Amino acid sequence: MKRFEFYLVLLLIFSVTGTVYGKALSPELEVVAKKIETELIAPCCMVQQVSVHSSPIANEMKVDIRKMLAVGKTRQEILDHYIEKYGLEILSSPPQTGFNRLSVWIPVISLLFGFVVIAVIIKIWVGSRPKYLKGASAAGPADDDIDEETSKRIERELKEID
Repeated sequence: MKRFEFYLVLLLIFSVTGTVYGKALSPELEVVAKKIETELIAPCCMVQQVSVHSSPIANEMKVDIRKMLAVGKTRQEILDHYIEKYGLEILSSPPQTGFNRLSVWIPVISLLFGFVVIAVIIKIWVGSRPKYLKGASAAGPADDDIDEETSKRIERELKEID
């Protein structure tokens, strides 16, 4: 009798799992189902994609996605169903419209603006040299800037050092 009960329990387990997942989808629809699972976030924690999450609600969503594909719903119809049910937060990446598109470009524009500001500041700093350095090279003052009297005095002091 116990053996009969054991087989009955096994039969129930396997029959339940078979009805949960339903008929196997064609390989093309299975690829679409996997893609949809990666585009949706598990609503229980809003952290992981449905494809990698293993909560009961995520597993239920996986089954529902396959059922909807089996009855002929398109990818967009399935996504719209979940957006209507949970809002845009259910999507793993926001749609590229309106403010969402702008939010992608704001950091890029800010970075470019920052580079322009830094370049202008550097140009201003380099351009504003003191008057006594105007025309001087990095090696020192040009010979034209020293008058003859100063030149003689330098020569005399250098000879005294020797």
